Amino acid sequence: MEILAHDLKNPLSAILLSVDTLLRKHDRISSEQLEKRLFQIKESVHRMTDICHQMLKGEHLSSSESGFTVLHPEPLGIANLIETLVEALQLQAAAKNLQLMVEASKSVPKAFADRIAVLQILENLISNAIKFSPFGKRIWIRLRAHHQHVRIEVADEGPGIKPEEMKRLFQKRMRLSAQPTGGESSTGYGLWICKTLVNAMCGRIWCESTEGQGATFIVELPVFHD
Repeated sequence: MEILAHDLKNPLSAILLSVDTLLRKHDRISSEQLEKRLFQIKESVHRMTDICHQMLKGEHLSSSESGFTVLHPEPLGIANLIETLVEALQLQAAAKNLQLMVEASKSVPKAFADRIAVLQILENLISNAIKFSPFGKRIWIRLRAHHQHVRIEVADEGPGIKPEEMKRLFQKRMRLSAQPTGGESSTGYGLWICKTLVNAMCGRIWCESTEGQGATFIVELPVFHD
């Protein structure tokens, strides 16, 4: 239940921000902006529904913490998922005057991965970057091919990670000494969930950081071969 609550928290926040924007600006928002906000709400609800379906079918993280009981890998265009999530998280970033800089060409080969798992990984990493970034900074989301892998990078201009915390970074309930910059909550589940999901898809995840100079989280997933 803790994991389910964690996974539902981000899409719920996105819905609340979108609804709040519509309530405050309904008399001066264009039909195009209205359609965009409603689409974002719809996408957030879809993500929540997928997560709930996984849990009800026993396809979520197992109680033994050994990983997923069931995965559904498929040829997956990561650029489209990045585009969807960045749109959904724009309001959270804008609340802290953060710029989300996307470098994700659709010409990058498809990964062989589970769609819902990749969405959860991306959402956790981008949300964390928003959470720990000082106001007015930039966050980069990059996608590229790297040998036989598809590489995703999420880089921020935050406080970075202390060397002594790096070894424990992906442990369950691990909370960093750095604090969220906008009063957000931190449960210590996000990176552990990312690590478990990436391992289950035969990929790898790590962090490169110098204290005081931001952090870059890197995920590599297998390339799909016909």
